[in-house]
Amino acid sequence: MKLSRIFSIVIVLVVVISVIVIWFQSSVQDFMDTNTTWNGIKDFMVTFNASSMDSMAALETVPSKSTLIVIPSLKFSDGDTLRLEQFVQGGGTLILMDDFGYGNAILEKLNISARFAPGILLDPLFCYKNPEMPKIVTFSPAITAASVEAITLNRATSLENIGNGEVLASSSDTSFMDLNGNGSPDQNEPKGPCAMAVKYPMSAGIVEVVADPSVLINTMLPMDENTQFMGYLLGAGAEENDVYIDKSHLPSSPLDIAKTKLIAARRIVSNPFALVGALALVFIFVSLNATGEDDKID
Repeated sequence: MKLSRIFSIVIVLVVVISVIVIWFQSSVQDFMDTNTTWNGIKDFMVTFNASSMDSMAALETVPSKSTLIVIPSLKFSDGDTLRLEQFVQGGGTLILMDDFGYGNAILEKLNISARFAPGILLDPLFCYKNPEMPKIVTFSPAITAASVEAITLNRATSLENIGNGEVLASSSDTSFMDLNGNGSPDQNEPKGPCAMAVKYPMSAGIVEVVADPSVLINTMLPMDENTQFMGYLLGAGAEENDVYIDKSHLPSSPLDIAKTKLIAARRIVSNPFALVGALALVFIFVSLNATGEDDKID
């Protein structure tokens, strides 16, 4: 067997093994849809049959009454913010979930008065294990009617400057915003109740602002009624029940980028015409190798 043929076979084997490893290896990045560990959102994606969005340009192709979840860990461009605005004005529901990212810049561009407050919300009484995991037990009547009695958050902030927004969830009277990180309620630090989720009508659509995205992750979603709470937010305006989550403004590792490209390639190959083409290439490759072996025998 010629050296070039051996080299070709080795390359094919390396590619195949690499694809298998990438496909089955779980991401470890926060809020990644392919992350099955504690900080991923794989369970959320399955529970609500959600789809990921790799670019805000894809908003132009989604149904007008869909729901989009945005966790702005990375800064939005003016063009992406404009796409968000057009999506909501066209009848979509935007769920903006943030604590210490770029949520305030989006709210400003959308002309919404609310802001994500600085500091961490602590609650020494209504909490799970420690004050940094506050339990929220005060909700609007509509959320209470959705069988939500309590949700648990993880290192959340709060919302301020609510304006004409409808408060959906509030922290308890014993909560406070820890601005200096000393864990104690100082005189100049805001005391509870603090708004944690607020709803705003916007043209034909809805904007829901939530002061903690961690409710989505695999370890937090099953706690208390976190799942039912998200179900209410998702159903607020999603008549067609299409749920998307924006991945383009989340930090990604090389593994995440490779998995995204592999998933895109799988969609292409699933097309019947592309599948026929791929099979034809495989047939040609095998035929050439077979011909080479026949020539050697002659």
